[in-house]
Amino acid sequence: MMLTLGCIVVICPGSLQYGYMPVRGFLRCTVLSIRHVERPLSGDEQRLQSPRIRSSPLKCRRGFRHGATHIMPLPPLAPKRPQPFVKWAGGKTRLLPILEEHLPCFISEGEDATYIEPFVGGGALAFRILEKYQGVKAVLNDINPALIHSYRMIKEHPDELKKMLKAIEETYMALPNHERQKEYYYRMREEYNRETSDLNVKAAKLIFLNRTCFNGLYRENEEGKFNVPFGRYKHPNIYDEVLIDIDHIALQRAEILTGHYKNAVYGHTEQRTFVYLDPPYRPISKTSRFHGYHGSGFHDKEQKDLKLFCDYMSDRGVYWMLSNSYSLDDNGESYFHQLFKGYRIEEISAPRSINAHATTRKPEKEVLIMNYTEDNKILRHDTKKNIVAPSQQS
Repeated sequence: MMLTLGCIVVICPGSLQYGYMPVRGFLRCTVLSIRHVERPLSGDEQRLQSPRIRSSPLKCRRGFRHGATHIMPLPPLAPKRPQPFVKWAGGKTRLLPILEEHLPCFISEGEDATYIEPFVGGGALAFRILEKYQGVKAVLNDINPALIHSYRMIKEHPDELKKMLKAIEETYMALPNHERQKEYYYRMREEYNRETSDLNVKAAKLIFLNRTCFNGLYRENEEGKFNVPFGRYKHPNIYDEVLIDIDHIALQRAEILTGHYKNAVYGHTEQRTFVYLDPPYRPISKTSRFHGYHGSGFHDKEQKDLKLFCDYMSDRGVYWMLSNSYSLDDNGESYFHQLFKGYRIEEISAPRSINAHATTRKPEKEVLIMNYTEDNKILRHDTKKNIVAPSQQS
């Protein structure tokens, strides 16, 4: 077998069938079957039959002649792309194709556009936009200070973060058994909840806890303490050097804020601004009590206040899209269809990756609410109410 950059030269004796497969940075030739050989095999042809490179069958492509030498171009190896560095309840990675279909056209055009995500969490859509649309600048915000400091560390001090995570991973993986790892986890969780001064250390501990806790869930109790129990992962990926480096590059076009979601939007109500709102979801039933990932909670009062803020943005020509649950009100009607009446509402099916039992993770219906039509005409809400950001309130 002869290798050249971007292709494989394949010599085909008799009716040799073959294939190829890219495998994480190196190439493996796949021999499928040899029904007959009409002449002695050369050294290259013998190596094609080596058990070390034999793999599962692939169907031979058309156009290869008996005894001929052919060049087959290789597909480019897909590089690792910017993506969330933490797993987050309600993360949108699996919904990215749907969300991208609903973006306003000026985002895909990518010139002088601003993307704002006030409840950034894992930031799946933010990373996708920063990757694909080079002319878009981003404003990313969350109320969780440790999470936001993790974003800042990756943007501004990636080497320091990598050094801390590498040390944590080496210590954790060197522990002799599951029980010792469990003890280490709970000690780190206690330190994380107690840590107030060194935000750099707390950011590294947040990533460690996220990679080793039960189902990768971030949740706080009413006192604002992280309270997710230990998970049972044999080989958690605590230190991902490549991902940190790639996210570091993507985040150079992002302004990173922490605080109330309204403050992220104020000052950015110019033309060609798009806001994606992914707040804590309203429980789909009365028996579901998970209202948020932060100790302050997010209840119906906050959902209604968020709707008023959406009206405020609409009045100022800001495009926005909002995700939430398909939740019913006391009358058995869709809560958000009633609350956002007059806006564009679509129902979508969303897979769930966080659940107590993997076998019960079934798709759930969600709503996607927008203040613009399919042809990108904005739907304004006729309200003159002056809604101010918390930092501007007296």
